[in-house]
Amino acid sequence: MKVICVRNKLKNSLTITERVLGKNTTLPILSNFLISAEDGNLIISATNLEIGINYKISCKIEKNGSVSVSGKLLTDLINNLPTEKVILEQKDESLIVSYENYKTILTGLNPSEFPIIPKLKDGYMIEMEASYLREGILQVINAAAITDTRLEINSIALKIQNNLLKIVSTDSFRLAEKKIFQKINKTEDDIFIIPLKTAQEIIKILENKNKIKIYLSKNQIFLESDGIEMFSRLIEGSFPDYEQILPKQYKTHITINKNELINAIRVASIFSSKINDIKFQINPSQEEIEIISTSTDKGENLIKLKAQISGEKQDIVFNYRYLSDGLVNINDEKVILELSGDSSPTLLKPTNSDDYFYLIMPIKNF
Repeated sequence: MKVICVRNKLKNSLTITERVLGKNTTLPILSNFLISAEDGNLIISATNLEIGINYKISCKIEKNGSVSVSGKLLTDLINNLPTEKVILEQKDESLIVSYENYKTILTGLNPSEFPIIPKLKDGYMIEMEASYLREGILQVINAAAITDTRLEINSIALKIQNNLLKIVSTDSFRLAEKKIFQKINKTEDDIFIIPLKTAQEIIKILENKNKIKIYLSKNQIFLESDGIEMFSRLIEGSFPDYEQILPKQYKTHITINKNELINAIRVASIFSSKINDIKFQINPSQEEIEIISTSTDKGENLIKLKAQISGEKQDIVFNYRYLSDGLVNINDEKVILELSGDSSPTLLKPTNSDDYFYLIMPIKNF
């Protein structure tokens, strides 16, 4: 193998693929890249057996071949080279990295030992704008659970219906759903549970990408977009049947400026207690919300905000972090809050569309 690459292209591909390198001491090959030259392209591959990435970049290929070397070592080397171009040349199981006055020899492993990254092409396929999937995941990912004990909610769910893709996450205290209206010829509903780590990688690899093809089977997902291929195992189990807990009606309806509310919550959070609680006192007759926070060792804070309010007067307590996470996911200037009582879920949604909502459970005020 011998190739000549633009350093920045190589650097970007290594940075993305390095994130999925394995750290399994019993399988040292998982700490390595597989670097292959074929069909006029250089392919950088990495896997931890749960996630795998093939990143294809155009280089001048003088000789085909493959080599497997330490991913971290190669990434650190390329990141620190001052040259505009890099020559990669295979010598037995080693890789020679050189250009002008630079020359480094990296000891490698037999490339035949590198695990095969599956290419699922016979599953259910969706083709769409990459930005739709990326932005959809971004709008729900902060509601996913950070846990190793309940993998079914340490995840992002893709719920597929006829001409509709729902992206959903929950940690049992809040839930977010994004709808993408997409041409999907599917008569039966289906759901695929993607590990949170995979969802985080999808966000990164789809930045500035155009179209994407998504192949789904019972246990695997495979994505293709602009020279990048990504494989991941799916989570077995059942995602919560969340639609049955969605509020059918509300007692109080609020329309309020989003940024004003976010800023008020940010100030109130300084004086919240260890459970991150802030209290909303909602007065429809005065079209006013009082946001109150109290800490025994810091003091107390009161903020009054004007809003359009209809329905019942209510006092309700929220975890300010959860509430802020939902608000930042909404792009509209104003947001809607629909409240159903101090022990029932509150619904946040944009004013100008019905393709997103964020559900949050109040803190019980004993």
